[in-house]
Amino acid sequence: MKTNKVLRPDLIAGLNAPRSGVIGANFIGADILPMVGVPKKAHPFFKSVFSDKALTIDIDGLARAAKADYQTLNYRTTADTATTEDEGLQDLVDDVQEAEVVQQFDAEQDMANGVFLNLQRATETAYGSYLFDAASLFVSYTNDVTIEWDTPATAIVYSDVGTAFDSIIARIGGVLPAGVELCLAVSKKVFLNMANTVDIRTRRAGGYYNAKGTPQKAPNAAEMADVLDIDQVFVGGAKNGSTDIWDDEYALAFLRYTGSDVSIPQLGRTFYWGEDGDSQFIAETYRSEPRGTVVLVRNNVKRYAFNAECGQLLGNITS
Repeated sequence: MKTNKVLRPDLIAGLNAPRSGVIGANFIGADILPMVGVPKKAHPFFKSVFSDKALTIDIDGLARAAKADYQTLNYRTTADTATTEDEGLQDLVDDVQEAEVVQQFDAEQDMANGVFLNLQRATETAYGSYLFDAASLFVSYTNDVTIEWDTPATAIVYSDVGTAFDSIIARIGGVLPAGVELCLAVSKKVFLNMANTVDIRTRRAGGYYNAKGTPQKAPNAAEMADVLDIDQVFVGGAKNGSTDIWDDEYALAFLRYTGSDVSIPQLGRTFYWGEDGDSQFIAETYRSEPRGTVVLVRNNVKRYAFNAECGQLLGNITS
């Protein structure tokens, strides 16, 4: 029997964030599809349309004759709807167990931390399977790299990534709007393979060798972005057991935008509906008789890559 549901913002405030600041230690799904809050579960919005009619402008027709209309740019955006879904995990704190540890530990907060971490891991798995998808989402925007990136002597990572972004920018009309970022998402294994290639290490400031004549340390994510002439590289290191959440066979080049205008060219967003709070995640507790308290962490989200044209999935990354 469930009774006395109580919203617990204090548990959300006390949640332990996953480790960050080191390669592959953080979750990256919500970096690829940045969060945006919506006022209701089914949220209508306008998204960009990329087609010949939308992108082609009659340059000769820009001038307006007297009493004539200006040229109209049609179909730049189209209406869409993001419908969020209620997701969450919960666990039970038995009254007897809580009484045993109450003087040394906060059982409810510890339980919330564990639930939150596993909810994030499950969410990251959903991002990974959704975005690294050559058969459906990126069926029209997938190509194999020239040489597998785990072939350090001959892989041409810089050229492969540059070609991918050339294709993306051409699809959106040849101009990158202000605030839109060029980003790459890879697994930790793929990142380390990239960093070990002669192609990448020779392009670093100072070249492959340092002043002592020995090879420089492999670049970190920020240095990798600089070498590739892009804004950010996101490295996903989370696993389900021994299995990488982000498939080692792929790398995703994509456009990212974090402003409020979702009609700007971008791969997509994670829409979240606060429902009964203004936080992305909601924590609550309730009694579960005969003797226990359930700790629940939930959110209401829609992971939506609504502009697949703004991404290019690179395959055959690992031999």
